[in-house]
Amino acid sequence: MLALPSYSTAKTLVAAVGLMRLEQLSPGARRALISDYVPECATRDWRGVTFEHALDMATGVYHRPGYEQDEDATDVVAFYNYETHRERIGFSCRHYHRHAAPGTRWVYRTTDTYVLGAAMAEYARRKLQLQDFYTDVLAKPLWARLRLSPMLATTRRTRDASRQPFTGYGLSYHRDDIVRLAQFLSVGEGEIDGVAQLDLHMLRAALQRDPQNRGLGAGFPGLAYRDGVWARNIAGPLGCDSPLWVPFMSGYGGISVVMLPGGVVYYYYGDSGVWDWSPAAIELGKLRAFCPRALH
Repeated sequence: MLALPSYSTAKTLVAAVGLMRLEQLSPGARRALISDYVPECATRDWRGVTFEHALDMATGVYHRPGYEQDEDATDVVAFYNYETHRERIGFSCRHYHRHAAPGTRWVYRTTDTYVLGAAMAEYARRKLQLQDFYTDVLAKPLWARLRLSPMLATTRRTRDASRQPFTGYGLSYHRDDIVRLAQFLSVGEGEIDGVAQLDLHMLRAALQRDPQNRGLGAGFPGLAYRDGVWARNIAGPLGCDSPLWVPFMSGYGGISVVMLPGGVVYYYYGDSGVWDWSPAAIELGKLRAFCPRALH
């Protein structure tokens, strides 16, 4: 069976699910301060930045505020080339500076997700006596019980003693895995055998089930980002008479995993740079009504 790359879908499956799991196990984790758990970020730039701010891509620490300008800049290549945690966390914490109050502006940055991963790993060690964040918070208690493929038992890590998970990317899985995970979140609401495994408040917010707070605008009209999950208002393409915000995961090159109403999961993996999944939603809408009623 063909292995699929996660790329930035890991920002949902590792960073978001990881923090939702920590919040369920240790209420208040999402409000913990990055600077308290990552010494390299104990600076004025990171003052007041919480775990959830980092998950929301709203640390206020960046260089260029335009859509993915930091993410696509040539200087970030150094981060991806570094092999040790010391190098990666030093770059992520100190290369950029404060330009906005935490929680006020969305700027997409894999380096911030890496910082969050380091913070969550230290939090799990201190508060829960868990030695390996990925294995003890995600792989054993969740992935194994969901009967996911053995590929998800591991993730890419730094090549040093810390073995820090990449967090924002670095997974591989089978296509059955991604469908099971999407349904675990959107249909099962994070439950396994009827027992909640994730913080329900955070999960429902990420799935756009709080109409009073869609999250921060994510670069273009009709796009939002909350708690590590993208959302798009597809009322227009579907002809809905009211907003229809659909949560989805997204990854480099043209990866979309869309959690449509009624438990419908649509996924597409490509390398052509196409992320517009609305044509598929329109066709699926012919088989199952996603809107209460249509304008045309």
